Amino acid sequence: MRTGKPVGEPLTGHEEAVNGVAFSRDGTLLAGAGTNQTAVIWDVAARRQYGTPLRRHTGEVQDVVFSPDGTHLATASSDHTTRLWDVASRKQRGRPLTGNGDAVNDVAFSPDGRELVTAGADGSVRRWNAETGRQTGPGLTGHQGQVCAVAFSPDGRLLASAGADGVARTWRPDFTQWADYGCRLVNRNLTRAEWEQYASGVAYESVCRHLSR
Repeated sequence: MRTGKPVGEPLTGHEEAVNGVAFSRDGTLLAGAGTNQTAVIWDVAARRQYGTPLRRHTGEVQDVVFSPDGTHLATASSDHTTRLWDVASRKQRGRPLTGNGDAVNDVAFSPDGRELVTAGADGSVRRWNAETGRQTGPGLTGHQGQVCAVAFSPDGRLLASAGADGVARTWRPDFTQWADYGCRLVNRNLTRAEWEQYASGVAYESVCRHLSR
């Protein structure tokens, strides 16, 4: 960067425009999000593609991000889905994450790698269990327009979202907040089936203590 000149030869593999790029934490790999519905991973030192492109999306890939340990890659797409990939095999892990009602503009891992958060053109921020692929709690709404980007604070205690409405918002992605939000939303305690769907991995309890079961 001191010379202002590119380092090495260009990294090729995308047939059309590249929407975004992301390094793995150790800097050895770089991923690109393409308008041609693919994501490409490169070996930075070797200046060549790391395996075959990732080709399961049916719309533009808007964004890519590596998990903190570098073993997985998440891709966000205009096809309304987010997909998780095993970096070593380049195979998709599990089913697509399909809760967003419109294009997914951005995706971010929590610092511990256990959660994913997506920014939707439907105006919502959605949280996912990275291991199971299940959505955790209802979507966070408040933006008056599409959500363009999301990011966790380094300690994972705050989540920030940037909207086309000209504002950024911060959220506390802890379970207490989700429980309080759910109580206000449905005005009752969740059934065990609903709890398993939205709070998988957390022991069932009646969190809306002022309401009936």
